[in-house]
Amino acid sequence: MNQSSGRQPPQTIRPADFKPPRERGHRFRLSGIALWLLLPLIGAFVAALLWYVFTLRAVAVSIVPEPQSISVSGLTMIWGQRLLARPGDYQLRAEKPGYAPLSTAITIPKDGDVRLEFELQPLPGRVEFRSLPVPAEVSINDELAGVTPLTDVLLEGGSYQLLFQAEGYQPLQQDLEVAGLDEAQVVEVTLLPQAQVSFSSSPADAAISVDGVQLARTPATLGLNAGTHAVTISKAGYQPWSDSIEVNGSEPLNLEQVKLLPAPASVRITSEPNLVTVRINGQVRGRTPLTAEVEPDTRVTIVLSHPGYQDLRNEISIPANTEKSLKGVLTPILGEIAISADPPDTRLLIDGKAAGNANQLLKLPAVATELVFRKPGYVEQKRTVTPDPARRQDLQIKLETELQARLQTYPQMIEAGSGQRLRLIMPGRFVMGAPRGQQGRRANEFQRQVELTRPYYIAEREVTNAQFRAFKASHSSGIVGDKTLDFDQQPVVRVSWQDAAAYSNWLSQQDGLTPAYQNVAGKLELVQPVTNGYRLPSEAEWAWMARFAGNRNLKYPWGESMPPGDSAGNYADLTARELMQTAMPNYEDGWAAAAPVGAFRANELGLYDVGGNVSEWTNDYYSTGLNAAAALERDPLGPATGNTHVVRGASWRHASITELRLSWRDEDNAGRDDLGFRLARYPE
Repeated sequence: MNQSSGRQPPQTIRPADFKPPRERGHRFRLSGIALWLLLPLIGAFVAALLWYVFTLRAVAVSIVPEPQSISVSGLTMIWGQRLLARPGDYQLRAEKPGYAPLSTAITIPKDGDVRLEFELQPLPGRVEFRSLPVPAEVSINDELAGVTPLTDVLLEGGSYQLLFQAEGYQPLQQDLEVAGLDEAQVVEVTLLPQAQVSFSSSPADAAISVDGVQLARTPATLGLNAGTHAVTISKAGYQPWSDSIEVNGSEPLNLEQVKLLPAPASVRITSEPNLVTVRINGQVRGRTPLTAEVEPDTRVTIVLSHPGYQDLRNEISIPANTEKSLKGVLTPILGEIAISADPPDTRLLIDGKAAGNANQLLKLPAVATELVFRKPGYVEQKRTVTPDPARRQDLQIKLETELQARLQTYPQMIEAGSGQRLRLIMPGRFVMGAPRGQQGRRANEFQRQVELTRPYYIAEREVTNAQFRAFKASHSSGIVGDKTLDFDQQPVVRVSWQDAAAYSNWLSQQDGLTPAYQNVAGKLELVQPVTNGYRLPSEAEWAWMARFAGNRNLKYPWGESMPPGDSAGNYADLTARELMQTAMPNYEDGWAAAAPVGAFRANELGLYDVGGNVSEWTNDYYSTGLNAAAALERDPLGPATGNTHVVRGASWRHASITELRLSWRDEDNAGRDDLGFRLARYPE
């Protein structure tokens, strides 16, 4: 270092050796034996502590609304909305101001998810009711709660309707909203006194009724609530007085004196006959029976008059508040009606009263009178007659049977949904078949007595290809030789009886009618009794419309002799010789095979192609075992069973006398090229 600075050189500090002082007394040392004894105890404690921790379960606890305090008995821990506890039974407690304390037992299971949910129940509110005046009745929601002052009324939170009532005061209604949750509320009201209303009448001592309730007798002062009131003042012997009054708040009201008018006299008038005109002092007052008011203690003139009767006059005086009865028997002005009725046992009613057998001479008042004629099974007839006193009248009555009347309601023609028109055929009695010895007659044309009792509709024309293809689009009637049978307006052919029945059912369903055929073991059969649906005509219906209906009796479709006249129908003519070996000489209709339906003139009933064009299916089974029936058959439908069905009417293939006759019968089951059908049905 530099010695010239005048400073002392720094001293070097060196470390010195250190020796710790010797320990005083004896040091405690755990011997090896003690340590080995303590270790198991420590291990057991740690194991127990771990077992406890790992056996704790965390359970979700939800309490609505959230409580202010919550506790659970036993060694448990609450952490937020979780309860830590071992499986077992505990007591849970929760409290919140305004709600009932919750104290409930809970169980913590060993397994499974657990969620504890509770709802605190709100305490009712405490309501005090005060009123002026005191006391006043208090009704809560139309139930009497007590009288004021009324304290500590416990009400659940919500809306209430209050009614305060006190005698002599107007009722007061008020709404109350109760908060609940143990909150205290005070309701104070002041009732208004009723208005004082004074009543008087002349004469006095009359009953006072307010709003339908009798309260006092005049003169009187009554306390009434504000509002409109209906008032009636009445007294025996006087007419009641009624009016409405308006009461404003508590303001007194002094009504004017009510002057009661004496009650009028009245007369109760009856008469024979009834409903006669009543005039009192020249004024029409109505018809008997009649109760009329008249001026009391005054003489009045009463006149009873009725067409066909002499006037009846009476004078009468009736005291006030008195009713008197008067019965007048008028003298009729008679005329004669001589009735002749058919059937002879027809019964008669005159103005609704039974009068015996209709065949009699009546003497009736010269006034419009209703006569009703009745007989079971016949349609009732009504006639209104006015007898003439100067001369006798004759009345002829002929009743119609119910069937006759019903027939008149049916239209003469109807149209099916397919466009086919059907004409009404009236029923009748006839001999079906042909007599023995008739040229061309076959053995199956035996004669039978037949009666058709029901009218029926039958189609003007045979069903066409176009109409049938609306039901079965794939159908083809085919060709014969080089002639087609398949034009739209030609009659459909090559259809079986089952095909025709199926078409009839289809058309019935289209038109909303009840199908006439039902499926029995895979085959269509006629429903019994017969419905109003479309069907094939019965053989009897076909024979009737072809030969007899309309007062006819035909052998051939055109008349009684051969050959047919010009354009009589489509038969096997000269035009058809190229298709058939047999043809009628000297007859030509212009069609070798089937013609369009309706191509020839209609018969007298407006029906086309009843003879010629195509033969037609009928509904009946065919049988050769039938014999001529001695008894009359009504609405026959043929045998119950069979293998083939009856075919009627000649076709474009026929030329012989046998086949051209309308009584000719044939049979078939499958379709053929000259066999079609037309529709029939009952009106109802």
